[in-house]
Amino acid sequence: MGDFVHDVSFKYSVPLIALDFIDAMTGSELLQDLHKAFFPKKILCKFNGEDPDFLELRHSVDKNTLSHVFSIFNKLSMLSEE
Repeated sequence: MGDFVHDVSFKYSVPLIALDFIDAMTGSELLQDLHKAFFPKKILCKFNGEDPDFLELRHSVDKNTLSHVFSIFNKLSMLSEE
């Protein structure tokens, strides 16, 4: 039993061979469905610099404040490279 537990992948809390067997016997795609549930796709939205709400907010920010914010972001980006 120890070898079985060590050598068999329990990726979805059961041996993958059991899921493969269920798929083969039933014609289902249980393994793919589990993979989608465990690892959902990430939806990324592209930033729209022409959005009227963003432009209004951008114009309301003081230029001096904006330069400080950019400076902070630049310093933060350098921290991740170290």
